[in-house]
Amino acid sequence: MCTYVSDMDRNGMLHYIGTNQGRSLWSNPSIKGQVTVMASSCAHGEVHELVGRTIANFRTRDEEGSWIVVDLGEHRRARISHYTIMSRQFKSHYLKNWLVEVSVNGSEWDALSTHCEEDSLAGGLGKLHTWEVGVQASAADVTSAADADRVQSLPGEYVRFVRIRQVGTNSSGSHNLMLSCIELYGLLCTF
Repeated sequence: MCTYVSDMDRNGMLHYIGTNQGRSLWSNPSIKGQVTVMASSCAHGEVHELVGRTIANFRTRDEEGSWIVVDLGEHRRARISHYTIMSRQFKSHYLKNWLVEVSVNGSEWDALSTHCEEDSLAGGLGKLHTWEVGVQASAADVTSAADADRVQSLPGEYVRFVRIRQVGTNSSGSHNLMLSCIELYGLLCTF
């Protein structure tokens, strides 16, 4: 269980994966091939920075509907309860209008969270904010997930893909999706 306590703490799913389930020092899970990160385009930075833990300056091209996706992998599923975004170092172009969407298969998406004219990331300099999007897992949820013997036996709210999709303009009026990194919290199952 990856329980949210504070922004970018060491309890997140991506931190857990990046520490080999708590057995080693953290290293970027995308660079190690443990998760896959994709973007609609890349105008600056590297996609692996999106699952990092430091201030970066990733941005897509100025295209409507820009997105990033984290693929947790074929043998992992998650039920998301919270997510954290770290803004980039500059004060301009922060996210204001976006959806967080989840998917089991990467082609059919369900909205988990919608943000319109949001200013929580204003100010730049790696500002952090966390949003609650579901309930924390209970002991019964953990037992139910532990009883699953394969990915296919988990309920549909356990997803493989998490996408952040910009649905309007950023704070500077462009369609570039710009941020440093994200972290996910909730119940993570590995098979």
